[in-house]
Amino acid sequence: MNRLVFVYGTLKRGEPNHRFLEASKGIARYVGTAVLREAYPLVIASKYNIPFLLNKSGEGHRIRGEVYDVDGKTMESLDELEGYPDLYTREEKEVEMADRSVALAWVYILRNHDEKLLATATVPLDEYRSMGDHGRPYVDGEDCGTYEDLFR
Repeated sequence: MNRLVFVYGTLKRGEPNHRFLEASKGIARYVGTAVLREAYPLVIASKYNIPFLLNKSGEGHRIRGEVYDVDGKTMESLDELEGYPDLYTREEKEVEMADRSVALAWVYILRNHDEKLLATATVPLDEYRSMGDHGRPYVDGEDCGTYEDLFR
């Protein structure tokens, strides 16, 4: 059974990790652009300049991103990439598609964060672009499987 996933960071088209969706051994079909119905803080933080969606519903902005229809194999690959369930939690959230229809999609949200992360964070953004005005391009960090690895 396929499911929808909302991506807001490096997995979007034109971003550094989009290749993981393209190279998936399963199905990853682009559905369209969307915004989260609830506001969340999206920050860029850590020595890797990773975009994190913080677990603070009602704060921040309605985040803009993309929705993909994925199968179980692709979801497993995304879970591994995102460090689920240790680093991120995965929750179903309402997203508003470009045509104003509403869908439920899985969203990866940082499980925990502390002052160490916030000390490295940008101001909350409404949309992520690695080469955005924030001046913090993504740094590939394949060795960051745990929260502690983000600061070593």
